[in-house]
Amino acid sequence: MNNAGVVADADVGAHVLVGRDREIRLVDGLLAAAARRCCALVLRGEPGIGRSALLRHAERAATARVLWLSGVEAEADLPFATLADLVLPLRDHLVDLPDAQRTALEICLALGEGSLASPYAACAGTLNLLAAAGERQPLVLLVDDLQWIDEPSRQVLLFVARRLAVERVAMVLTVRSEAAWICEGSELPTVDVVGLPPEACGALLAARGISVAPSVLADLVPRVGGNPSALLEAVGSLRSSQLGGSEPVDDLPPPGRRLRRAWSERIDELPEATRAALVVLAAGSEVPVDTLARALAAVRGSLADLDAAHQAGLVSVAEPGPGAPGEAPLVSRDARGGPRSARRVCLAHPLLRAVVLDGASPAARLRAYEALAEACEGEAAVWYAAAAVSGPDDGVAAALADAATASRARAGYGASARAWHRAAELTGDRDLRGERFLRAAGDAQLAGLAREASAWADQAARLVSDPVRRSDVEFLRGRILTWSGHLTRARERLLAAAESVRALDADRAAALLTESVLPALMDGRADLALGLSRPGPDAGPDQGLRPVAGLIQRGRALVLSGQTDEAAACLHAVGDQLAAADPVLDQQVLALAGHTLLDLEQDANAIRLLTEVVDTARRAEAPAMLPYALATRGELESWRGLWAAGYADGVDALRWAEDLGQPPALGHSLAMLARIDAARGDRALCEQRVARLRAEVGPYGIGMLDLHADSVLGLAAVTYGEYDVAALALADAWERAGRLGVGHPNAIPFTGDLAEAHIRTGELDQAERVVAWLEERARATGLAWPAAVAARCRGLMADGLPAAEAAFAAAERAHDRRQMPFERARTRLCHGEMLRRLRRPAAARPVLREARVAFESLGAHPWVRRANAELAAAGDRAERSATGPARTARLDRLTPAELQVARAICDGMNNAEAAAALFVSRKTVESHLTRVYRKLGIRSRSELVRVLVAAGMADPLPGG
Repeated sequence: MNNAGVVADADVGAHVLVGRDREIRLVDGLLAAAARRCCALVLRGEPGIGRSALLRHAERAATARVLWLSGVEAEADLPFATLADLVLPLRDHLVDLPDAQRTALEICLALGEGSLASPYAACAGTLNLLAAAGERQPLVLLVDDLQWIDEPSRQVLLFVARRLAVERVAMVLTVRSEAAWICEGSELPTVDVVGLPPEACGALLAARGISVAPSVLADLVPRVGGNPSALLEAVGSLRSSQLGGSEPVDDLPPPGRRLRRAWSERIDELPEATRAALVVLAAGSEVPVDTLARALAAVRGSLADLDAAHQAGLVSVAEPGPGAPGEAPLVSRDARGGPRSARRVCLAHPLLRAVVLDGASPAARLRAYEALAEACEGEAAVWYAAAAVSGPDDGVAAALADAATASRARAGYGASARAWHRAAELTGDRDLRGERFLRAAGDAQLAGLAREASAWADQAARLVSDPVRRSDVEFLRGRILTWSGHLTRARERLLAAAESVRALDADRAAALLTESVLPALMDGRADLALGLSRPGPDAGPDQGLRPVAGLIQRGRALVLSGQTDEAAACLHAVGDQLAAADPVLDQQVLALAGHTLLDLEQDANAIRLLTEVVDTARRAEAPAMLPYALATRGELESWRGLWAAGYADGVDALRWAEDLGQPPALGHSLAMLARIDAARGDRALCEQRVARLRAEVGPYGIGMLDLHADSVLGLAAVTYGEYDVAALALADAWERAGRLGVGHPNAIPFTGDLAEAHIRTGELDQAERVVAWLEERARATGLAWPAAVAARCRGLMADGLPAAEAAFAAAERAHDRRQMPFERARTRLCHGEMLRRLRRPAAARPVLREARVAFESLGAHPWVRRANAELAAAGDRAERSATGPARTARLDRLTPAELQVARAICDGMNNAEAAAALFVSRKTVESHLTRVYRKLGIRSRSELVRVLVAAGMADPLPGG
């Protein structure tokens, strides 16, 4: 236990923290808020600095129910060991969970049969479990030594901490400074607990009754870095003459020796049989009592052996009958004199597990795990057997491989990945070991475990000797690098692998070449992508492991270069295969196909594919492509004028990109959201998002995202009439796009803003060049957007009324071909402006009113003001018009999270199903839904469906 910075008053038993006023204020504020809402805090610092002492302060100060969790280094590889400490005390609430989540948690805790389908089921189940417990009584969760908590449990805890919204739960987590990377990307409030200043160190020693000469204290404090535990260890090792300054202080003992001494001494005084039983209890992570009894019997012990530990206050017991827990022996007698076992047996404090296991010999720990493996059944037995193995064991490895295969068959990619990884660690044969690491990495990538996928793929690469199979490793490493933002490395690695295997396996070489297209596309290098996707001279129609993927990637390359007919032909050729594709295993192909259909303005097919990827990724809890698919769907929704829906998808995509560590998807989400912010007039937020994009994603050098950043800032300048600023920024972006070979106008939508900026600054020659390019691209691609924008700009440049009317009529015809409400409103604003300037105010007013209504419905406030100014100049004195159905107009009042809940409900989900799909708690869904009803002025789900159907965000009810 970490006693750093604590002063114990022997008379009153009170504890005082020295030099931690700032941390105490933060912790106390968090505890005060727990009864009203959720909150979380991470305390980061070196060992002995006082993190655990702050947790104990929180435990004493809390008026809510407190649960302690603590990482144990010896159990860091035992899946869900810590999760059991959290869930078992709350298991009465398991009945409140959806079946899938309850089953997932029961499997994690070895309370049920089967294999965990996905870690996200356990995550969502834990969140709902805490929400249910918090409804009955506010809950404070104290998590110590997060770095030693097993990775599956840590994933659950961080998932929950990030998604707590309205639950009456507070969380305080501690982590060592050197392991702080495990919290990176979580965006949890974090406080660095640093060394105490000299005056606080002096107060700490004085409160302990330790007298130290000022000169000695001044020497000791910097030598221990102000670490309270190290300071107490140091002064405890010094003689009085050294403390007084009459004798020099040379070497100091290593810190930490005193932290666990008290409990260790109590354990050492126990009988040998009790110490052995304690090791089994600690290793078992609160297994059921019957299982614990069988495990103890396997080491020639019994539950009765724990009685001495119970009497010493080291073991907690809950009896099935009346009476206070912890007052009876573990094995009591019923009315007939027969044995009656306790209902629950656990260590008295979570921190005791580390003391027990660290103090046990390796042989004792192995015997405990072996006994638990013998006592348990199913996969729990396999995992305990794996924990009991200290070296290669092909039998256990094979059992883990079987468990991994069963998990994968049920789409449990996270569980499968971890089982394959442990199986690989226990495999003796080098090639088979590499093969299992590769399988672990592949399933980890699908499960969104990017860090693990990368590390395990690297391990596979060092072991696999067969060059053909090694190319499969490079394929996976290339994909991981691509979505991690390392585009050049990904492309070079994939190309090198393709070359190395070309003579051995043409299919694999083709697959590697296909995969190398995507990083080139993300980088905006259209010409390079087109060259990489071009079939070789000997390529037949079925060349490659995945000809569908090859055609989709070629379609993406063709569409980015502006060859839309050829791109459409590629997608048409694989239409049947796409319909039969696996929405989990083929999610990258489906998401890329959806993005290509968006670029081809085939919006209905695009939204269908992207929604399939999103829905399946959530249901199967395989979120590898979820951020990209959400961001792309949000982009499509923004084109269609569904800005609230697009914004909600963008916020969700942003969160998932942060969680999964995907810089390309992060930048895509930020750019899409910033574009809506710019059009709505929220310039500060727009610029914040662009600044974040450039700071966090910019160093990766992703070319297309750099263009998107300029595009967004150009739109913001045009929105506020700063045309000179827009022209300067966008002209450079357009030149860069040309050098990259980007010939698809919809991929660089700033060209319309650039043309208008040139027109309004009087640079008509420059405007003519851009408009001519848009016209040529419209003819070559057949796309509606460049045709509409080019015609709108022609209308602005027209010399007289006939030419202007002809141009704006052509723009309206182009708008009729695709739903683009914002662009159409801009066209009508420009049309009305031209009519007014050509002295046709009566004709201008109805056109301007239509533009204003559209801008109002979108929430594009600066554009509304521009339309109002034009109407006033045209002599319009009418009242400001309504914006259509009131409830539909109020959709922009919903937060992104509220809108996602509303859409889930409109898809026919109940509250529990919506919570499971969105990875939030049921209480969060209920709270959001209440606010949705209030904001929209509705009272029922059927009314909600009608509002979203009217807004184009949901399909009509059957027969409705």
